[in-house]
Amino acid sequence: MHRKNYGLPGTAPATLRLPRTSYLGDPVIRVISYSPESVEERLIGSLVEVLPSSDDRRTHWINIDGLSKLDLIAQLGDLFGFHPLALEDALSLEQRPKIENYGTPLYIAARMIYLNADGEVAVEQVSIFLKGNLVVTLQEEPNADVFEPLRERIRRKGPHVCTSGADYLVYALLDCLIDCHFPLLEKIGEAIETVEEEIFHPGHKVSMDQIYRFKRALIEVRRTAWPLRELLTSILREPGRFFFGSNTCLSARLP
Repeated sequence: MHRKNYGLPGTAPATLRLPRTSYLGDPVIRVISYSPESVEERLIGSLVEVLPSSDDRRTHWINIDGLSKLDLIAQLGDLFGFHPLALEDALSLEQRPKIENYGTPLYIAARMIYLNADGEVAVEQVSIFLKGNLVVTLQEEPNADVFEPLRERIRRKGPHVCTSGADYLVYALLDCLIDCHFPLLEKIGEAIETVEEEIFHPGHKVSMDQIYRFKRALIEVRRTAWPLRELLTSILREPGRFFFGSNTCLSARLP
């Protein structure tokens, strides 16, 4: 289902509007601050608690689950200098995957696909902001996430992730969004094989509803994967346009 989330014609640009989303509870803010020597993970109630000092060389990853508080989104712009147009895009949940360079802050809109609690294919928008040693991710739902393997790598002080800069963290986040397609496609493939066997088994009937669900699932996978491919291609085509200020070259790590 496509969610329409736009203002009335003539609305001023960069006007923040609450999106139509299923989660209406308070946002959950999780922070992971890490370096090669240490890892600190905590839940916070205010973004002010995580303002890095000028001599803080750690990488800070702020993940916000839930988009129900406009004042929290506006605070991202006030505290970290994120562009108003990027914040507006983060609340427009039907964004096509893209990357925008607003000077120092970098904004990426991407899509995350997974199976929900009912076994149905679900898709939500993930917004990624990169500025210096700070990465901020915005997600729609607090109970659906594909980034836990990355968090485990950070907790274990895994190779590369804790010794590289914030742009490597962005690369790792995009890698998670790509990898989440494969187990989903495997499950869909197994289900299709089961239906194929039932079709040719005497006495078994396959409903059109099952076939329609598979069709819709594959359409959602394509709608998610193809624009993401275009996003990565744009990074490879013009790496200096997006990561000229990074400590490490993210584009050189992309396959």
